[in-house]
Amino acid sequence: MADKIHPSEDSEPSTEALLPPKINPPTYIIQLPKDQIYRIPPPENAALFESYSRRSSRRRRSCRRCLLYSLVSLLILFILLAATLTILYFTLRPRLPSSQLSHLYLNSSLTSSSSSFLASFLSENRNTKISFRYLSGGSLSLSYSGVDLATGVWPAFKQSTRNVTSFNVTINGAGVRLPGEMVTKHGTVALAVDVTAPVKFKLGSVSSWAFTVKTRCDLTVDGDGLTAKPMKMVSNACRVRLRL
Repeated sequence: MADKIHPSEDSEPSTEALLPPKINPPTYIIQLPKDQIYRIPPPENAALFESYSRRSSRRRRSCRRCLLYSLVSLLILFILLAATLTILYFTLRPRLPSSQLSHLYLNSSLTSSSSSFLASFLSENRNTKISFRYLSGGSLSLSYSGVDLATGVWPAFKQSTRNVTSFNVTINGAGVRLPGEMVTKHGTVALAVDVTAPVKFKLGSVSSWAFTVKTRCDLTVDGDGLTAKPMKMVSNACRVRLRL
């Protein structure tokens, strides 16, 4: 009998020939700018951020609270000061010192090369609890149509409460002649006297710093009687201002 021929193991058909060939996938390289690269922070950074945020919020609240307390304190201080000043004002009823020009004399002739005048003043203190002290350094001037005719020195003196003090002041105009229109003018002549005096206010044993008291007297005299002793005043009005 003929022997049966079995197929050899080596004769099995190969499956590799049936599979498609392996193809490696392509590799792509993408370049991004640094400012577009986002990183995910670690979880502990979030906890730190929350802690810093709470701390910053506390600081802001604390600063606002301190600012509010300061404003309230200043407001209370201002109210107390205003109330104190109001009480003092209605208690003391302070009044400014007043000076009134009572007489004016022409000591020189109308044609003299240097004019000279003598001014008489009445200074009054109408306060019941405040006294005045006029310091040295005061001055006064006599003018006509805005031109100074003569100048002088305001005296230094003390004035007690409810007191009227009278005194004379000599005012000279070195090298200043009387204007011709003033000498030859008939009718009335308008003159002005300006006084500047440093004054201290005193209440009991407490004395203030020096204030500047300014007085201006606008007077009208008879032009036909400039040489009269004293000049005849048609009108005389004085006003006082205080400069801190």
